[in-house]
Amino acid sequence: MRTQTRPFSLLALGVAVALTACADLPTASNDNSMPPTTESETLALSLDELAGDAALLGDPEAASDFHDGALALRLGAVPSEIGVTVAGEELRFRAIVTAIAMRGPDGADVMRRSIVAWRGVDRPEQVLRLAARADEAVFGPRDASADPARAIGTFADFARHVRLRATDGSLASRLETLGSVCPNGADDPRFACNLARFEMRLDGLFDTTNDPSTRVRISSEETGVSGVVIHRTDGGSGGRPTATPARPQPTGI
Repeated sequence: MRTQTRPFSLLALGVAVALTACADLPTASNDNSMPPTTESETLALSLDELAGDAALLGDPEAASDFHDGALALRLGAVPSEIGVTVAGEELRFRAIVTAIAMRGPDGADVMRRSIVAWRGVDRPEQVLRLAARADEAVFGPRDASADPARAIGTFADFARHVRLRATDGSLASRLETLGSVCPNGADDPRFACNLARFEMRLDGLFDTTNDPSTRVRISSEETGVSGVVIHRTDGGSGGRPTATPARPQPTGI
């Protein structure tokens, strides 16, 4: 399968952010943002708990992605409702994207986007986690995750004690719209944060340790997902802004 790695530029993003700040665009009261609420903080706390569980299981990357999902909620992004088909069953999930613009190991500009989608009211009962550093990427072996054209996907059904990982298929996650400044971001000159909307499409085969007998197809038609785009404005790399008012945020990648 051919993958598309469209060049990403921190300079272009910086110009877009500046134009957004100056333009007469929708404010943080649009349908892509919300002020801090009990519901959003409850959801954020649930994702923080998932991050803690992932850390205990020895998966720091998943822990970081769940923390980033919680951060996006606290920064003011509103989860999108999306349709996901799991083993032939069409289900409704809520999803959010956190995109972090950074310099890659080779010095090139990259934007790592993580997508967290869940079902459940008080606490997620099923969770789908996706991550990629390119508009179009493919799932593959775990030891190939450093490849910029590789995507990562995990699925957990806590009631059935099932945990699966994507081993084949593809993920598209393209930045569609860069919106207004995140309404709940702290005044930190090192970071810029904007609300955003991504177009996502998933078609993956998930299993446990490459066991074909456990293989499940998880897919979604192309759909819009709300989230945030964060980047450093001081030339640095890594770290995260703080949402205010909010709990302290992790600063690791």
